[in-house]
Amino acid sequence: MLTTALEDRSLDPGLVRQALGDTAWRRDRPAEAIAWWLRAEVHRPGDPVLQADLRLARTRLGVRPGPGPGPLAVLAAALGRLPVPGLLLLALGLAAALVRLRGPRGPARAATVALVGAGLALLVLVLAPRPAEQGVVLSARLPVVPEPHRDLAAGFELKAGEQFDLVEASDRWVRLRHPLGEGWVERDRVALVGP
Repeated sequence: MLTTALEDRSLDPGLVRQALGDTAWRRDRPAEAIAWWLRAEVHRPGDPVLQADLRLARTRLGVRPGPGPGPLAVLAAALGRLPVPGLLLLALGLAAALVRLRGPRGPARAATVALVGAGLALLVLVLAPRPAEQGVVLSARLPVVPEPHRDLAAGFELKAGEQFDLVEASDRWVRLRHPLGEGWVERDRVALVGP
């Protein structure tokens, strides 16, 4: 029923994902709950209930939070949710404030504001860093191998609930980046949660 709710556009996608996390938690699947709550957090950033749920599940599994996005990535994500006209208006307002402090007068001022504003908006759209797609380990212990092959010795292991950055993925393997290193894991043992 809840997975069908994911397709219903009239429902809050954050609440649906939060409910799926709650269901996984009640079924004693804390790593899966973390994955769903992280997916909910994309739609409900800073939600105190989600934060508390994530802390509880991480404490139970004995894992620390994954690497969070840096300040530029947070800004880029916030600006990326703005429609282009809104971003342009924001940039034009900033440009007008800058030009008002110092700049030409009359029609030249209007042209300068328009050019500086459009340039700022374009700069934000093009140069803003995009947050990496994240993943969560679902298996109790997950060996990370240097190449996508089962018979190789693990470079390091991750445990259930740990987060990582996705580098690339295929149907069967996921290449990940983690503070312990970079390597490959089988895709069916992790959940991808998005940026």
